[in-house]
Amino acid sequence: MKTLPLFFHPTTQIIVDDDVPFLQAAWELLGDCFPLLLFDYEPEEAIRKVCKSYAASPLQYLAEDNTNLLSKAVGAKYINFDRIFALLKDPHRFDVISVVVTDYNMPRMNGLEMLSHFPDSGLQRVVLTGNADEQLAVKSFNDRRIEKFITKSPTAGEEIAKTLLEGEVMFFKNAYQSLVPFFDQNAIRNDTYIALCRKLMEENSYIEHYTVSPLGSRLFVDKDGNCTFLGIHNTQELDQIYEWVKDNYPTFSKMKDLEEKNLGLCLWGVKEAISEKALEDHVHPIYRLDDGDLYVIQVDQPIPKEDISPLQQYLDQQESRMP
Repeated sequence: MKTLPLFFHPTTQIIVDDDVPFLQAAWELLGDCFPLLLFDYEPEEAIRKVCKSYAASPLQYLAEDNTNLLSKAVGAKYINFDRIFALLKDPHRFDVISVVVTDYNMPRMNGLEMLSHFPDSGLQRVVLTGNADEQLAVKSFNDRRIEKFITKSPTAGEEIAKTLLEGEVMFFKNAYQSLVPFFDQNAIRNDTYIALCRKLMEENSYIEHYTVSPLGSRLFVDKDGNCTFLGIHNTQELDQIYEWVKDNYPTFSKMKDLEEKNLGLCLWGVKEAISEKALEDHVHPIYRLDDGDLYVIQVDQPIPKEDISPLQQYLDQQESRMP
């Protein structure tokens, strides 16, 4: 099964074309499916938007340079998980532009010239061509100047929609590919866990997800700020949790269940010492994944909704996405 990106949230995508009737037709077809889709007939304005998006992107701060993380590594990366929670409060994460679809044949500046002005940020670049431009598009694809080209036709809308979906996922996979080795590969590549994540997203309409532990625990968020934590623990971590509870809450009523790994502990949002009675609210059922060394715990709304800036709130504050 295909792996999930380490991090994912809705992003802004742009279609650039000087043919305004084409843009209007694309808006009617795609506008409701892609709420962050921008349309533009000015290449210069598209360049400005993309460069501004890249310069202000909160995404680039999730990973930090740290030459001390690995003794033999220079410029190694480590994941600042605290910044993931800060990111959830930042509505500008939705301003990040992941995919640009542009017509090739435009006045003043063709599509390839426009794309050459964009920063090398993992942006997915797609060119719309007529039959006369197809050979040039093929060469640009082979030269890795673009990720894809689409021939303009009455049915091109379906291909554009598919491209936008795939391009957004690929944007996130490429952006954090260098961080993948820092996560437990048995967990983030576990087919059962990936299937569980996909089922959770489908059943609850979750549109954002973030890996929040080296083992691959994930936080899922919907458009209104409802969220679920799907935690992954191994035997060593669960034993450490049990020992911590035993040392600090020696008469805890659910100690046996913690020791036998029937229950797990989630203390997200707890910023000060709590009573033994209050601790009971933070234990949840866990189960073993594939009869191996990994255990799963599910916790609903571990982060208060007021600490999340959701997509719907962002959309309510936006003006029309059609020029």
